Amino acid sequence: MTPYIIEFKARCTNPERIKQILKTVDAQYQGCNNETDSYLKEGSHILKLRESGNIVTIFKYSEEITAGKLCRQVCNSLMKDLLIQTIGLDKVVTKRREIYIIDNVKINIDQVEGLGNFVEIEAESDDENRDATIQTCKFYLSLMGIKQRDIIPFSYGDIVERQAV
Repeated sequence: MTPYIIEFKARCTNPERIKQILKTVDAQYQGCNNETDSYLKEGSHILKLRESGNIVTIFKYSEEITAGKLCRQVCNSLMKDLLIQTIGLDKVVTKRREIYIIDNVKINIDQVEGLGNFVEIEAESDDENRDATIQTCKFYLSLMGIKQRDIIPFSYGDIVERQAV
């Protein structure tokens, strides 16, 4: 079965309101991270190298961003540098991320440098449970008052690229 991370992202005009809603459903606060995402293009795929503290995680995306990340692997800074030298750096995004967990759903409240505030709802799934996982994520979107029209189907890197044009 193909592993997925189902992800929905929307602009967030009031992060404090989202935090209050998360408290009402007993979401567990997991902490706050400063993260740097470095995007690399590899043919029709995108590699994202996420640095959070001393950990570098590699995400490989399919062309259809809403299908989720196809692969996730932890590496070290030396591997990150080698990948950037080999493939080439496309763009970099830095953010402050507050993380909450409810069951198998992770809710991130992000303050992205140069872009503003966002909320992301994501959950891991496989082919068999993909539809149910999407419905669970949509439940939390609704709970937070996020409408389908508010969903942004792009990565932060894509948003940065679109603003630069």
